[in-house]
Amino acid sequence: MIVSPDDLRVASEEHQLETWDGLTAKLAQVRQMLGSGLDDAAAVFLWAIFDGAMRRLALTTGTPVERLPEFKMMNELYTLGFMSVTEFQIAKKFIQVHNRVAHGFRSDDRTNVVKSFAKLLSELVANWRTESGRSSEAP
Repeated sequence: MIVSPDDLRVASEEHQLETWDGLTAKLAQVRQMLGSGLDDAAAVFLWAIFDGAMRRLALTTGTPVERLPEFKMMNELYTLGFMSVTEFQIAKKFIQVHNRVAHGFRSDDRTNVVKSFAKLLSELVANWRTESGRSSEAP
């Protein structure tokens, strides 16, 4: 992994990221969306929450990946052990569904994939919050 001088300035942006509590609240909104049959909207919102959670984890643990594009950041967090093989596979499948939905295509298995990823992301946020707490997270 290469660290650039820009990575050293990223800490000042931490206050602009959603807090762990905020991410958890947004996940509750996703559950409401799914309960109302708004699977496509939930898929798009879940991606934003996932992106924010990955960036918060990277910043609070001092992992210099937060400037990477989302997919590369996810791969790096998996490589560093922040996601299991199964979690990584579920996330990759979700990304495929998200991309189809976000670009106007149908995805026949979207409901199951989105619900599965929503459950996983709730677990990841809880785990990553604990992990980042060990690194003395700022509010």
